[in-house]
Amino acid sequence: MAEKIKGLKELQRKLAALGPAVGGKALRQATNAAMLPVLQQARSSAPEGTTTHKTYKGRVVFPGFLRRSVIRRSRLSRDKKTAWARVGVKREAFYGTQFLEIGTSRMPRRPWLTPAMDERQDQVTLLLKKKLKAQIDKARKKK
Repeated sequence: MAEKIKGLKELQRKLAALGPAVGGKALRQATNAAMLPVLQQARSSAPEGTTTHKTYKGRVVFPGFLRRSVIRRSRLSRDKKTAWARVGVKREAFYGTQFLEIGTSRMPRRPWLTPAMDERQDQVTLLLKKKLKAQIDKARKKK
């Protein structure tokens, strides 16, 4: 079970004191950095085929294409008060989540992405706290 983050009101106050541009940037960077363990776990646990295949774009790719296509993205809301990060795959490797992770009527599920998040959830929480504190301290020193 993930650890609950305490002191969110205090955190919101500190981020607001930095201003929306600086506080938002700090929040997005901390969120992005916190997802690194999930990215690494997902890449290492992604299934790898044994033969070359063609993507839906017609490109021939070698085994390990899914593993190389695992990416991490972070976004910041327009009001710069909310940030989120996700780990997924590039569009050309959609089969990794659509067919392998979820399964089909002819193919059983082989989850690899969800267990990566479940295994690293506590690390993500701890890293988020640590990185956010570091980003806030860094922004305060610049002011």
